[in-house]
Amino acid sequence: MMSILIEQLINITDAIFLGHVGEIELGVSALAGIWNLPLFSTFICTDLKK
Repeated sequence: MMSILIEQLINITDAIFLGHVGEIELGVSALAGIWNLPLFSTFICTDLKK
């Protein structure tokens, strides 16, 4: 629960900083955040199965 809250705080901070740069950069950051969790979770789960 705490890790999800921290991750959302990081995403909000990224949106604040990248919102000043441009819409494309903000979109790229959002897409990277979406792909980060499933990929990271997959690697952690496969590592735990060993």
